[in-house]
Amino acid sequence: MFIEMKNVEFIYGYKTPFEKKALENINLSITNGEFIGIIGKTGSGKSTLVQLMNGLLVPQIGDVVVDGINTKDKKRAKEIRKRVGLVFQYPEYQLFEETVYKDIAFGPQNLGFSEDEVKRRVKEVCELLEIPQQLLEKSPFELSGGQKRRVAIAGILAMDPECIILDEPTAGLDMRGRKRIFSIIERLHKEAKKTIILISHSLEDVAMLCDRVIILNKGKIHFDGSKHQAFENVNLLEKSGLLPPDILYLQHRLKLKGFKIDRFEYSIEKVADMIVKNIAFKREGEMI
Repeated sequence: MFIEMKNVEFIYGYKTPFEKKALENINLSITNGEFIGIIGKTGSGKSTLVQLMNGLLVPQIGDVVVDGINTKDKKRAKEIRKRVGLVFQYPEYQLFEETVYKDIAFGPQNLGFSEDEVKRRVKEVCELLEIPQQLLEKSPFELSGGQKRRVAIAGILAMDPECIILDEPTAGLDMRGRKRIFSIIERLHKEAKKTIILISHSLEDVAMLCDRVIILNKGKIHFDGSKHQAFENVNLLEKSGLLPPDILYLQHRLKLKGFKIDRFEYSIEKVADMIVKNIAFKREGEMI
């Protein structure tokens, strides 16, 4: 297992009068190459969970092991960050260097790579994320929102982590920016073979992109399985405090009315195609 969490609990304000348990009895295994969506209502523990995965937080109870390294081993924290990259919500707020190049190069330089290796990595991630060379000498604060987001992600990718965790990566972006970021995430998974862990409030995005879904509710894992099992169970989503996408409600209603639906679809185009096929099949049956 690439990431394994065993009987994990995390408590903010541990051993103080202000203790608040954020996560309880978390047991979780993640293997290389997975694309996982983590969903749950605000305060369910999603951000705490992923910060435990790359050692930013360490559990008071239980163990988090990343590629054989226990996150409690503080001497190996840099090795863990090299393996698991975390892109926070609004990562552009973390930009701080004078130029785009320096911001992207900061991570690999901090890991001790040679200048030639740093240049190679910056060049590669800029090509992957479609960051033009002419932007590298600009201040990151002169860029558009979507460009800033890609630069922040590039800074994580330049460290070449095996696993990339993205916390609401499209928050605040317009539709064009969202599509571009999601296209990049899909390429990272399919072409670069990265393990992707995506936190999102948008169930539509998770349904479209991810293969496995983890639902958190009140600091506990309420569900862990395939996206089809998760999204075809409206009661499960509602009990977790989540509002299922309209496209799922529509298919549930159609199924109740006798439409043949073997597996739910998550794009409008595919659902429309499925409705047309059902209607055509029904008409053909009536003619016979």
